[in-house]
Amino acid sequence: MVRVPAKTNLVFSTLKRYASEMRTISYETLAHQTELTAAGVGLQLGYIRDWCRRRGLPWLNMIAVQKHSRFPGENYLPSGVRFKDADDEMRFWRGLVLQVLAYDWIHVNFEE
Repeated sequence: MVRVPAKTNLVFSTLKRYASEMRTISYETLAHQTELTAAGVGLQLGYIRDWCRRRGLPWLNMIAVQKHSRFPGENYLPSGVRFKDADDEMRFWRGLVLQVLAYDWIHVNFEE
């Protein structure tokens, strides 16, 4: 069993708030609001992605993006996922973001 990274619940609730506001959030802002480092928030985001996948929920981590590119970092997808080109990957990511923003997260609570 994988241990839940520290502050995962706080990262989850912050992402839920941004999703309800129909916005993405930069790693830097997410880290600042959760008192983590931008480079260190990846553990929580990966855990949240996999938690959502197991429950059939949109992948909430998809709205966390790099500050300048407004696109997620290279480890935002589960290992083994490949695309034929960058355009396919961009379409896939945008579709996932739309699912997250359209979902009603109000009754979804993070539980181990």
